[in-house]
Amino acid sequence: GNAAWVLSQHPEARDWLGTRPEAGQAAVEELLRFETPTHYVARFARKEMQLGGRKIRAGQQVHVMIASANRDPERFSDPDVLDLQRPDTRHLSFGYGIHFCLGAPLARIELEVATRALLEKFGPFRALGWERGGTPQVRGLRLLFIAGPKLREN
Repeated sequence: GNAAWVLSQHPEARDWLGTRPEAGQAAVEELLRFETPTHYVARFARKEMQLGGRKIRAGQQVHVMIASANRDPERFSDPDVLDLQRPDTRHLSFGYGIHFCLGAPLARIELEVATRALLEKFGPFRALGWERGGTPQVRGLRLLFIAGPKLREN
């Protein structure tokens, strides 16, 4: 849902990807970076530390803002631009280290297959309407209505 919505909002990227199915894996990584489904994760500090001028106590719960990290201008050039040809898309959408999502490989395949199928079946679609869903932690769409040359609009 997130990827379909993003592509509907960026028709030039949608059209580019629609003519280059071989770019699917790279596009998946950029789509995950650009509109990450997991906005934050909760963790507990292992030791006392200073971070950003604030004291964090050992054992204190902190929220790691994955969505913010994936748009960090010190990490990504033009982070608010969707660039399906971005050379470095190493993002944190699936976590990192021992907290890396075990389902990430399957999720990547599913996203690539679903995106390719959406573009093949419906052509250069556009969003007619959408409604956000999920929670503050896990973000997604509750509804997405699309139209395209291979779809009737009513």
